[in-house]
Amino acid sequence: MKTYGLVLITILAFSVAVGATTVNLVAGQYYDAGFVEVFANEEMLTIYIFTDNGWALDETHVYVGTVAPKKSAPGQFPYKHEDLGNALFDVYEISLDEYDVVCGNELFIAVHAVVKGVDNEYGVETAWGEGDVIRADKNWAMYFTEAIECEYLEPR
Repeated sequence: MKTYGLVLITILAFSVAVGATTVNLVAGQYYDAGFVEVFANEEMLTIYIFTDNGWALDETHVYVGTVAPKKSAPGQFPYKHEDLGNALFDVYEISLDEYDVVCGNELFIAVHAVVKGVDNEYGVETAWGEGDVIRADKNWAMYFTEAIECEYLEPR
């Protein structure tokens, strides 16, 4: 558990320094299951998914695009980690080479997880990184945005 805490503190300190986006990880529409931390520069998108409050990760799915997702089926998202076995966190590092983006652009991101209550009574739930609803007429799946940070060198 000490390693998990050290990793969490390091990531949170880094995210404050670079201006990362943080959203809640909402399970079953009502439960606080943790949070999602996202940072993008011109080369790489990094996504950290953390559980809390007695939840653990069984699998995660991620959508990334230059437009908002049209479909809310997480099994069809291009990035996935399955069989995580009650992990407390998961990390994605996604190269932005295939996306036509430059600094200042926004990326649309949907983070889905299957979470299990390991220290609570809630059982298995679906969870989403909190944001705007993808298709309100279908379900409560959500997405959020992250601006690509620009790195400028200070003149000498």
